[in-house]
Amino acid sequence: MPSSFQWSSTSPLLAPKPDAAHPVVSVKDPTVIQANGKWHVFMTTANTSGAWSMAYTSFTDWSQAGSAPLTYLDTNPNIGTRYAAAPQVFCFAPKGLWYLVYQTGPPSYSTSTDPGNPNNFRNSQLVLQDSTFALFEGDAVYRVQGTNTYLLMMEAIGSNGRRYYRSFTAQGLTGQWQPLAATEANPFARSNNVSFPSGAWTQDISHGELIRTGNDQTMTINSCRLQFLYQGMNPSAGGDYSQFPWRLGLLTQTNNTC
Repeated sequence: MPSSFQWSSTSPLLAPKPDAAHPVVSVKDPTVIQANGKWHVFMTTANTSGAWSMAYTSFTDWSQAGSAPLTYLDTNPNIGTRYAAAPQVFCFAPKGLWYLVYQTGPPSYSTSTDPGNPNNFRNSQLVLQDSTFALFEGDAVYRVQGTNTYLLMMEAIGSNGRRYYRSFTAQGLTGQWQPLAATEANPFARSNNVSFPSGAWTQDISHGELIRTGNDQTMTINSCRLQFLYQGMNPSAGGDYSQFPWRLGLLTQTNNTC
């Protein structure tokens, strides 16, 4: 892994698609896998009354992301209209079972045999409970392909009040985590190391997920082709947090040395 990063960002690729039953104002907290020739993206939604839920979409190419329909997961009877947010999806290879992990207050998970059918996730379980700040959002651990190195990404809030990502590595999951790009001056991903060829639409590089080489529980990434699906928003937006107009964009690393 390099000791510093530079990125280029797309314009927003995924935005809310409100309808009569779902007056959503934001899409955020994405998790993404590729299976059966398609990209599958699960995300958090917030509506005009401040209620949090989740949605799903799929497409074959990122150029199609903006026109792909959203399926709102409050229609899934296992998830329903309760608070649900911050999903992560992966396949547990030993059982051939897909896991959708998400918040319902404390973390929960549902399982499915078909990631292309979001209503097929069932059997929710509470897996951990703790205080609000002990279980926060935005962190993720990945294995670097072909190595025993693990990358930990952790969302932070900078001195300017904007969100960004720090990173740490360890040799094995039980190893000592060491800072990699973990400061405001040398972040993993922040507005000061991201270029926006189509215009700077956000100053936040917030809750997102790296594109994985596969879709199983090892969460493996290719360090020679790093891409990061993240949430950002109009810097002038304000008001209640639930009404922030989060959108999803894609970062691609530009200083790769492979």
